[in-house]
This record gives sequence, structure tokens and C-alpha cells, in this order.
Amino acid sequence: MKKILAAVTLTLGILAIAPPALAVTWYSQGSPLRVYESGVTQGTAFGDFKNNNGVSARSYSQQMDAKPGGQGVYVETSFYYMRECSDGAVEYCYDAKKSTTNTTVAYYVSDYTATYLEPSGTAARGQMKICENHNLAPDPCSATVVRSFSY
Repeated sequence: MKKILAAVTLTLGILAIAPPALAVTWYSQGSPLRVYESGVTQGTAFGDFKNNNGVSARSYSQQMDAKPGGQGVYVETSFYYMRECSDGAVEYCYDAKKSTTNTTVAYYVSDYTATYLEPSGTAARGQMKICENHNLAPDPCSATVVRSFSY
């Protein structure tokens, strides 16, 4: 009986220190998110959004310029946390907008952005999109992908 109790205690102890939620993926290399200009694919991306060891919300992506050597592409993530916002409502409140480094190559490049988890929050949400960098005009972007996790 003591051996069973010890095994149960050990199992519960391991479960109590289990790592945070796994990454929530968005799109894939075989079916990537695309940014278009005039109906032509300018860039593609895929990735995940995850709780990075209980410290930060991390948006990991792989992006590729479909027309290399040109204006380049980047992935932009807007971070939100479920908490009490400035108006007193408990909802997803905006935290930050961050972008990966611009890439102009015809193969997938890995990059990520992150923000510290909100201590008073209970969940994180990322809104990701791939955009083509235009210097003198608004950047065209893909549809926005939304992924969330609780913590």
C-alpha cells in the first residue's frame, strides 16, 4: 500500500510541475498564410503562438519572400492579455505590437517576437499576419490569424 501511495504522490507531483500549454500552430509549410498584391503572392508564413515557460507569450514564425530580392516580408503580431482593462472591463486588453526582421530570401527564415506574460492576466492572445514591406506606401498584409492560450 505504501508503494502505491508513493507512486500516486510522485505522479501527482510530476503533474503539478508539468510544463505550460503546448504551442498553438497557425498554418503550415504545406499550406502557409499568404500576403498578396494585385492577386500575386508576395510572401508566405506559418508558425505557432505559445506560453514560453510561464515567462512570456511567444509568436514564432517562419517567413519567406515569394519574390526574393525585392521589398521583403515580415510577420507582425499584436499581443493581448485577458485582464481588467483601463475601462474596468475584464477582456482581452492590447499590450504590444511587434514585428519580425524583414526578409528578402526565397527560403523560410525563422524568427520570433515575445512579450512578458501579464501577471494579473489569465490568458494571452496573438493576432498574426504576414506583410510586404513598402517604403512609401501602406504595407499590404494577409488576413489576421488569431490564437490564444490560458495560463
